Amino acid sequence: MMGFGLGMMWGGFSLIFLIIIIIAVIYFINNKNDDNSSSYHNNNNDFPHQVDRAEEIAKERYARGEISKEEFDQIIKDLK
Repeated sequence: MMGFGLGMMWGGFSLIFLIIIIIAVIYFINNKNDDNSSSYHNNNNDFPHQVDRAEEIAKERYARGEISKEEFDQIIKDLK
């Protein structure tokens, strides 16, 4: 007997299944890396509410006299 039959058919399906699993793992690893790498490239434009809040804090500190005009201007310049 040459071995053709149910065993041969399962061999083909298992190979296809293994290839699909490998492709899925590679896809999910690449997706995870894309999500993580974007966190390194965030700037203030991605979080406008945080910049607005920082400006408000700087204004409050300037109004209370905790910081000078030069310090205030530098903080606003740094946030932009």
